Amino acid sequence: MPEHSTDLAVIVFSRILSDPLYKALNDDGHIIIAYPGHRHLYSLRECIYKEVRDTHSSPEKHLGDQFERIDERHVEYPLEINDPEMLNNLLMMTPHGQRAANSLTDVQRFSTTVDINLAVFKKSV
Repeated sequence: MPEHSTDLAVIVFSRILSDPLYKALNDDGHIIIAYPGHRHLYSLRECIYKEVRDTHSSPEKHLGDQFERIDERHVEYPLEINDPEMLNNLLMMTPHGQRAANSLTDVQRFSTTVDINLAVFKKSV
């Protein structure tokens, strides 16, 4: 990808690498980052771990001063799962999937919370 050739980058629950982003984005470039909120899949984590750790994450920690936050939205809603296969699919999309592969096999009904932050950053020039 040529340097400074991209208007927008979207990062969804992935590792943030500021230097490649900075090089790829043009001077008016923006990043949208979706990252987990404090309560994201909390009840799922309670089923897997004896002690649930805080999942506070901050994109600024990874972006440094190369980018400036210009907006943020918070999305939170309940999620009901009534199918063991769907629960397994959810588990496999998370970093918890390997640890929980056998711990929720008999669960027929499950409730949790989806808690996502959407942040918009612009490139600092």
